[in-house]
Amino acid sequence: MKKNKTFLAVLLGCVLAATAVAGGVAWNRSRNGGDEKDNTISLEETTGEYLWDTPTEESDRKTEAAKEPTTDTEEKGAAETEPEETETKEKEPVTTAAELRLPETGAAETAEEAQGGIPAAMEQALALNFSPDSRLGWPVEGEILQEFCMDQTVYFPTLKQYKTNPAVLIGCEAGTTVRAAADGLVTAVGTNEEIGQFVTVDLGNGYALTYGQLQDVAVTPNQYVSAGDGLGILSTPTIYYVVEGDNLYLKMTKDGTPVDPLDYLQ
Repeated sequence: MKKNKTFLAVLLGCVLAATAVAGGVAWNRSRNGGDEKDNTISLEETTGEYLWDTPTEESDRKTEAAKEPTTDTEEKGAAETEPEETETKEKEPVTTAAELRLPETGAAETAEEAQGGIPAAMEQALALNFSPDSRLGWPVEGEILQEFCMDQTVYFPTLKQYKTNPAVLIGCEAGTTVRAAADGLVTAVGTNEEIGQFVTVDLGNGYALTYGQLQDVAVTPNQYVSAGDGLGILSTPTIYYVVEGDNLYLKMTKDGTPVDPLDYLQ
């Protein structure tokens, strides 16, 4: 009987203790908002003390920190900067070689040309002074196969027709060197269906000579040539002059109008 009383006393003490613990926990919950998980223990690194911090208090501190005024540096970084005005310098106009229209030369530049002087070919061309009293040298040796005729028509055997002739045909064997008949400046080098490869030379004062039926042309435009210089090699005739045979086509003009070369050949 005595043992039973002792057991009941112990059991009653345990119940009272449990009740007390439960009451303390409930009181602690009510004091912290009723959420047991909201309570966290943090270690303050600087002091080593344990503090009771709640998420609510942490949020309050972050909010206060966000309300702190920004520094002058931050304000300057956020402010828009006005674009700096830059002075634009006007570029001086540049004159290109194409605008100058300097002549091309077939020979190497002289020391005077390299220093900005007048090209030798142009200087020589300016001195050209062909006149009605001037005379031409024969570009090749041979007989006249077809004479100059612009006031009436003449017969062309290959074409089997009559027509005017603005040039003379000088018979000569293909492969012969064709030489300049006078001093001049080469103004054109090209190919024509009727007269084949040709070279045109300005003699000055509006006079010009065109040499046709050539091959292996040895000169270039804007090149100065002296009387007797080789211009190229005589070629076989084009289909317009097959019957006439190998020949040099020689045409002379004065201000663009054909004139008779035989009046100047000596």
